[in-house]
Amino acid sequence: TKSMASQAVEAVKEIAIEKIGEKLGLDSAVVANKDSLKKKVTEKATEKALDLLKKIK
Repeated sequence: TKSMASQAVEAVKEIAIEKIGEKLGLDSAVVANKDSLKKKVTEKATEKALDLLKKIK
């Protein structure tokens, strides 16, 4: 369902933000406050989640 897809995208986005923060040596709260980085991560996470959902379907 759409709700499940939204939850999946949100979960992937949060994990991606956290992983980027780890790679940069920053905690996730610092990374999450950077709007441009968060936007890019959200876009990439959305793409990945949609690709995954297409494969599942």
